[in-house]
Amino acid sequence: TGAPLLISDSLDTSSIWSIKGKKIAVTNDVIHPFKEGFSVTTKKNSEVITGFFNSQGKFTSLKDYSVAYNEPFFRDGFLLVKSGNRYCFINNKGEEEEFGNFVKLYPFNNGYATCFTYEQVDKLKNPYYTYITADNNPVTFSYNDKIFDKKDVEFLSSVNDEGIGVAVIKHKVYLFN
Repeated sequence: TGAPLLISDSLDTSSIWSIKGKKIAVTNDVIHPFKEGFSVTTKKNSEVITGFFNSQGKFTSLKDYSVAYNEPFFRDGFLLVKSGNRYCFINNKGEEEEFGNFVKLYPFNNGYATCFTYEQVDKLKNPYYTYITADNNPVTFSYNDKIFDKKDVEFLSSVNDEGIGVAVIKHKVYLFN
């Protein structure tokens, strides 16, 4: 799934094959399933990311990143990774994308990624949840034309495949799309 390719693993070597039987890539790393035309590779028996292949077999090397939340997949054009205690997104060129200073990030789904941070990160003061969009537009929450302040958002779920999420705002639960 994710590309018209086959992945094989034999004798500690993983290969990517075209449907016509042409071997287009070989590695000693684990090749994870393709999503959005890319396949992330990790060291065997490890969460350490070595890079990713595109659907033509071109490899992009990554260093000092590990898999976040057991999700070694591109979602909405980005790969969520961990680097030490920090989360960040990698684009399909292998570059970090700057979305802001967040303590926790979660994978994109349907154009939105759930984030947790503080208004004053260095002092861990005034925590809040928010969403970021793949094109880095701000997200606000409103109900009956009343816009909620970000400090009132106590929890946000990820947006599911149907485009629905859950928000807890001022101790009330909301479903939204």
